Amino acid sequence: MDFLKVLRKLIYARTSNYVRHATFVEGTLKGGSGPFKCLFVEDSALLKYVSVTAYESPPDIIKTNRILIKNLRKIIRNATKDTDMCVALLPLGHEVGFDDIIHFKAQEWVHQILDISSPWEKIKERFHKNPKETMRKIRKYNLTYRISHDISDFELFYYQMFLPLIRKQYGNSAYTDTYQEMKEYFDKGFLLIVMDGDNPVSGGLCWAKDDIMIFRRVGVLNGDKNYIKNGAQSAVYQFIISYSKENNFRKVDLMKSRSFLDDGVYITKREWGAATYVDDEADSWMHIFILRHSENVARFFEYNPLVIHTKQGLRGLVGWSGPGVLSKENEKALSRKYYSPGLSGLSLIMPESGTITELPFKDS
Repeated sequence: MDFLKVLRKLIYARTSNYVRHATFVEGTLKGGSGPFKCLFVEDSALLKYVSVTAYESPPDIIKTNRILIKNLRKIIRNATKDTDMCVALLPLGHEVGFDDIIHFKAQEWVHQILDISSPWEKIKERFHKNPKETMRKIRKYNLTYRISHDISDFELFYYQMFLPLIRKQYGNSAYTDTYQEMKEYFDKGFLLIVMDGDNPVSGGLCWAKDDIMIFRRVGVLNGDKNYIKNGAQSAVYQFIISYSKENNFRKVDLMKSRSFLDDGVYITKREWGAATYVDDEADSWMHIFILRHSENVARFFEYNPLVIHTKQGLRGLVGWSGPGVLSKENEKALSRKYYSPGLSGLSLIMPESGTITELPFKDS
């Protein structure tokens, strides 16, 4: 069995640079009207993720097959007129050759890092509402923390905190590190265990590299919603930031999140003041081709705003399907909602016309 797994990996490694799964789906978008038809070309969980965030219910799969990447340009050119969009996640080296037909370019993941080199008061100024509420809950429930290098704590964290939390959050689509993969980081790092009295209720797996504290994974005891409601999960962030500041680290690396601006993990890290960066370890690029400008395309990015790469740096691509001209109040509301250090502003895609309105962020 192990031999077969290794063989499949070898075959995939040889073919993935040339072949991709192509899935043509149709469904009703959240808040949309009429069918939205999209071609997804990828070998990841991107379609599964978007099926939940974009569509009212899982879209119908019209057709699925494997295609040669070199034929993608022809496939897009020959797409039917009622196809709205194509999203293609292509390996490095294939991002050229589409310049005349591509509309937007992104990565599947972004990197989020919190700078804690400034005084505490400046750091806390970047906190949003939820981190401030977390500090109130820490005081209310008298939560504390301890640092552990004990293997029994690691086993408690992995089996009773990390696995239950991620499985409750992501269900069957959850990606989980193996015990051995996480133990390698534990062996060179430590656990921060959040305590409710004498009871451990949550924890974070961390390790240090130079002046950067790397916060790799979080867990909550049994994935219990009551612990989360009482601040156990968010307290891990607060205590790791505090511990890192007290021990003279300059940054807290919160690692990667999906590049969608409304993704829950991305939002959590952004609310703690983390800046958004390019994923330097990416082995693929996301190419977005708009085949038919419509209200539904704007609606797609209204519910799935995305970090895109432009000549001006990273920007947020946001759909706007509201009535009439975008007002100053709307602009301010969008800026407040999506501002993040590392993003230069927003690109707003309007219905039908396909015009893009650029909304720069004031760096504050």
